[in-house]
Amino acid sequence: MSNENPIVIPYKPDESKKTILFLDKQIKFVGKLKNKQPYLGCWYDLNTNEMLFKNSRYEYKEYPLCKFYIKNILIYEGNTPYGKAEGKGKYYYETGELMYIGEFKNGYFEGKGKKYHKSGILTLEGDFKNDKIDGKGKEYYETGELLYEGDFKNNKCSGKGKWYYKSGKLMYEGDFRNNTTNGRGKYYFPNGDLIYVGYFKNNNYDKFGKWYYINGNLSYEGTFKNNKFEGNGTLYYINGNLHYTGEFKNNIFEGKGKKYYKSGVLMYEGEFKKDKFDGKGVKYFDNKEQEVEFDGIFENNEFVKGLENKYIEGVKITLLDNLDITMNIKMKKYLEPLTQKIDKIYYSPEYPPGLSKTIKEIFESFKNLKLMYQNN
Repeated sequence: MSNENPIVIPYKPDESKKTILFLDKQIKFVGKLKNKQPYLGCWYDLNTNEMLFKNSRYEYKEYPLCKFYIKNILIYEGNTPYGKAEGKGKYYYETGELMYIGEFKNGYFEGKGKKYHKSGILTLEGDFKNDKIDGKGKEYYETGELLYEGDFKNNKCSGKGKWYYKSGKLMYEGDFRNNTTNGRGKYYFPNGDLIYVGYFKNNNYDKFGKWYYINGNLSYEGTFKNNKFEGNGTLYYINGNLHYTGEFKNNIFEGKGKKYYKSGVLMYEGEFKKDKFDGKGVKYFDNKEQEVEFDGIFENNEFVKGLENKYIEGVKITLLDNLDITMNIKMKKYLEPLTQKIDKIYYSPEYPPGLSKTIKEIFESFKNLKLMYQNN
């Protein structure tokens, strides 16, 4: 070198965390001078003789290339006007592994760049601002697979984006805010089939949406709150038939609604409480005629009061509050021993509880039988 005499320059860094010469110390230069100023050479700690820069120029407006060291470990290489990273460069962990490669501004990661894990696996790439990814970019699993691509703000997923499973299959696409799903989006099973489409809030299903079985059939459509059915909605069996439509609370049937048999035939309509028939309602037989089985008051899935229809040996028996009984008998052979052409038979409430299995036993079990009939 043309000048081996050290030039001592007192130096104190500014408050910027990324100032390359961040050590509060005096430094010396050994190398070539130009116009009596340091030009090409190395910078050292005056007290410890530790090398700080190599092949650099100091406090010039141009963007000279340099290498910066801490304890003889390379920390930065690239452009360094005024002792700060500016333009293109590389930044390293204190243990020597590459942390970042790309553009710098005023000592910070800013512009296009890539950030790496200590293992050497790429973790982030895209637009950076003030050391954080901000703008368009991609994030990767620690094992290298793509995790996210889309918009970032202040180092977090915010805006439009996509999340991926490690397999590469799409997990979610839609709106993000502060690293969570917020807004409208779609969520997928690991095999690629759609799970949910609708609105999200803090990674939970929220407001209106549609939820699907893994076979592609619709499972539920309606309102959600914190990932649970809440409000009005419709639930389906996996075969596609209606299961329930009405009000939900905390993922269960609560309020007014209709429940269906797997065949698609209406089972019950009325009031529910904790997934059970509770309150006023009507329950139907599982047949296409939609015949009423119970009509009245239910408690905890049990019928307690009202109208009840039963079939005994093919004959329809109607009971009211287990006391008044109306029998609509189409088979006249059961009526012949009593009278002819009887349309309706009424019994007084004074009889033992319960019904016998045959019409003959029923007739014998009730006392004070009163017949009201009308001949054609």
